[in-house]
Amino acid sequence: MSNAFARYLVFASLLAAVCSCAPTRRVPPGARLLNRIEVNLETQSRTGTMLRRLNETMSMENKLASLARQKPNRKMLGIFRFNLFVYNLTYTNKQKGIRAFLMNRLGEPPVLFDSTQAITSAALMASYLRNKGFLFPSVSYTWQAPRFSLRKVNLTYYARTGPLYRIDSLIFPYDSSALNQLVWYSRHKTTLSIGDAFDTDLLSAEQARILREFQNNGYYHFKKEYIRFVADTSIGNHGVHVYITLSIGDSAAAHSYRISRVTVYPDYDARFELRKTTFDTTDLMGFRFLEAGQFIHLPVVAEAIFLRPGALYSRLDYECSLNRLADLNVYKFASARFIEADSNRLDAVFLLQPARKHQVSAELDVGNVENSLATGIRLSLLSRNVARRANRIDLSGLAGIQVPVVRPDSLFYNFSVQLRYAMPRFAVPFIHPIISCYNNPLTTITLNASLYEQTGYYTLRNLGAGYSLEWKEVDFPLKRYVLPLFRFTYVYPTYSAAFGQRLQQDAFLKASFSEQFINSVGGAFVFSNQRPKEQRNFIYLRVEAETAGNLPFLTSRLVLRQPLPADGSFSIFGVDYSQYVRLSTDVRRYWHFNYGRQLVGRLAGGIGYAYGNARVMPYVKQFQVGGTSSMRGWRIRSLGPGSYVDTTFSYSSTGDIMLEGNIEYRFPVAGPLRTAFFVDAGNVWLMRADSLKAEGVFYFKNFYKQIALSTGVGIRFDFTYFILRFDLATPAYAPGAPEGQRWRLKYFYVFRNGRLNRDINLQLAIGYPF
Repeated sequence: MSNAFARYLVFASLLAAVCSCAPTRRVPPGARLLNRIEVNLETQSRTGTMLRRLNETMSMENKLASLARQKPNRKMLGIFRFNLFVYNLTYTNKQKGIRAFLMNRLGEPPVLFDSTQAITSAALMASYLRNKGFLFPSVSYTWQAPRFSLRKVNLTYYARTGPLYRIDSLIFPYDSSALNQLVWYSRHKTTLSIGDAFDTDLLSAEQARILREFQNNGYYHFKKEYIRFVADTSIGNHGVHVYITLSIGDSAAAHSYRISRVTVYPDYDARFELRKTTFDTTDLMGFRFLEAGQFIHLPVVAEAIFLRPGALYSRLDYECSLNRLADLNVYKFASARFIEADSNRLDAVFLLQPARKHQVSAELDVGNVENSLATGIRLSLLSRNVARRANRIDLSGLAGIQVPVVRPDSLFYNFSVQLRYAMPRFAVPFIHPIISCYNNPLTTITLNASLYEQTGYYTLRNLGAGYSLEWKEVDFPLKRYVLPLFRFTYVYPTYSAAFGQRLQQDAFLKASFSEQFINSVGGAFVFSNQRPKEQRNFIYLRVEAETAGNLPFLTSRLVLRQPLPADGSFSIFGVDYSQYVRLSTDVRRYWHFNYGRQLVGRLAGGIGYAYGNARVMPYVKQFQVGGTSSMRGWRIRSLGPGSYVDTTFSYSSTGDIMLEGNIEYRFPVAGPLRTAFFVDAGNVWLMRADSLKAEGVFYFKNFYKQIALSTGVGIRFDFTYFILRFDLATPAYAPGAPEGQRWRLKYFYVFRNGRLNRDINLQLAIGYPF
């Protein structure tokens, strides 16, 4: 059999298989497959007719299409109906077996066109347009069979919005009544603006804002339904006068309430109500505490409760109290109930059920460390409410091994132990900040030791201690501050003879792997406007700054007035200490589309500079790229600096400057199965000239020529509690390759002569890369 005939035979077989699984194969006689939905939107706010198909970005046209009661079968990448293909291929009447499993889990039955559903869909679209300020819309539809396929239907909706009505003026009530005055004096906080569309979603947001104003000013029984908007559209020019009015349906809602008494059960047990229990009563800071035992230092609880006797009832104070009590991390259950004591007064009762004091856990970790398949055993001991002040001690240890997924030329071992002591306050002398609703301070003291070994190359031993503060500013958006007041790290490396020879050839690398003492201070700021459990676009930003060695250097030079040593560096206990400044940032943008699709863009950068007592930054503080969450076409620390190529395969490529950008498009396939396409760009560079790595120094005139590119496809299994990720990546542009061979995709292959392409990297990881 000739090769040409064999290829024709394979092609014919594939064609027959595809034809046998045609989309309409399981469509009953007389029915039609809904093939496509289009929305033809005509609006006076824009010229022309906008045509959008289902599955594009959430434009007005696409939003209308998403309201359709019937939607076509999903397409992978907008081209192939994979789920319908699986359903047709594996269709069976049996309830068990692999075919039934694939049909029910991965398959999707054909969507059959129903004209009654189209009528309902048109009515929903018209209602949506009215709610958005188009008060006189019209929506109709037509359907037709596509050419060469009489068993399919293309459905087209024609929507005409008519004029958009906008808010021309806002009229808040103003008279002598306390209720109307509260609305009037809070008008500057309104979420509405002149010129906004007469949109029911905007009105609903303003309604919720006014409701919070009442609830935070003592109106315990006030409801959202009592706030109404009256619209006057008779002014012409498509303007609307909006009147905010109050219509109270309950006399109790018109009265403000004050807190009469606050009772706290700091060690509540549900069995208290089933048996006679004797309580110790303590009055503290205006609260009454009823204790069955001595569980916690009472001022710790009192500082976490913002509802005060004699003050007006406030929904905000109620929510803040529960949040602060939860932040103490000593209660598994915290609730508050309100009892009407007498006329316009409330008694607040807090029921706080303690969590288990000690918790021991053992976990088998399966994940990734530096582009390797990692397994390890983690043991941890958590002790809550230490010294009865809601302090926590967390002692954990990890022992593991990492095996490279591709080209296992060496193994990685890691052992670490950490002791963490956390206090829910600012434990700093002479600093007593005011504890607010959102300012939940945390002081942490840590001690840690670790050993990391790459067989055949080196072993890194680390001893560290730290003291840091952490707090957040507001509830939304998230603004978190982390301030390490000090951090001490002692690094003691050892290495093999072969790697030692490599160090003798590379002065930069040798200085990086020297025995060092690091005394650093710094801080980090985190911003995020993500709303939990909401599929909306958001931004994440993290900025970090760190400096090291300044205090001991100034002490040596200015206080002790020591002369500069002959070798040019001071030491502590015979060990040189590092002096540097390091800045880094990471900003991400998340775009959410319908059907669970997501586009993520990331831009990260960093710069570090060693000075004074050091010429090179510590190895553990240098920047690197590559691996499971960075330049995925390269292994960790195998790219750069610049266009320099390390032929020793020791994976020690680091730098003082790092730039990286990533973009990833994620979309669901079926069930927990997700997939993604991604492109990574970036590299690291040196700040100072190096004779061995002249190609690795950063220069503005040509650094852009040294930015590497990688691309690939990923498969992810989202099991809610964790995500298993497989990314297959390859370099697209390698700045270290010979001139004329840097664009690697034109040389791409999977297997050749029975061997896997060395450019292909399989990245196995837990969780998303960013």
